This record gives sequence, structure tokens and C-alpha cells, in this order.
Amino acid sequence: MFLQTRLASFGVLFAAAGLLAGCKKDAATFPSLAGTWQLTAHQCYCPQAPLANELVKFTDSGFSFYKDGQPTTYGSYSYTTGQACGSSTTVPMARFAYANANAGPRDIVFTLSGDKLVLDYGGCLDAPVDTYERLR
Repeated sequence: MFLQTRLASFGVLFAAAGLLAGCKKDAATFPSLAGTWQLTAHQCYCPQAPLANELVKFTDSGFSFYKDGQPTTYGSYSYTTGQACGSSTTVPMARFAYANANAGPRDIVFTLSGDKLVLDYGGCLDAPVDTYERLR
């Protein structure tokens, strides 16, 4: 009888643990950046210049920037959230880890709407805001 009571107690504990695990909050979901993107606009506090012939290619975890068909920077990225400069609202960000540049990880605010991608490197702090259009 004692053994049956203990086994029943363990059964209740395992069932409760399963129910509590089911209540776990889902991780944030992010839209996929995967694809090839053509630069269509570059905003910055810098001298006016012709728009660069720039592409960025994203895989599910990597990126490569190209200027005039030549690779410039590349690395890996992951999704995160944070606050854009000048805002207290939490927004989606991509954390770039450059493999070939002397730069540490950098969180970049991104906005994806259909075939339009905006990478905001900190526009309110005189950093560029680049707009891309999906090629494929």
C-alpha cells in the first residue's frame, strides 16, 4: 500500500511538472533575413555621394556585404531585442559578429516589411540607416 501511494505521488508530480513546462513562455520569433538584398537608400550625416552599388546576402545565420561585386565584410549574426537609440521601446535587432573586420559584436535595429529591409546602425547618433530591396 505504501509503495502504491508513493508511486501515485510521483505520478502527480510528473503530471504537474509537464503542465508547468507547457506554460513556458515561447521565445520571440523573428522574420527571416535570408536572401539577397540590394542597397536602395543610404541616410547619414555625411557628404552627399552617389549611392554605392552594394548588396548584402543573409543565410539563416551568416551575412556577407559586397560593394561593386567584391566582398567587403562578412560574419555571423543572431537575433536579439533591445532599445533603439532615443527610444525606450524594445525592438528586434540583429547582433552582427564580424569575421573579417576589427570590430566587436554590434547590435543593429532591423525592420523588415515585405521586400524592404532597413538596417539602422544608430541613425540618431549620426550612424547610417540603410534601406535594401530583396532581389531573391
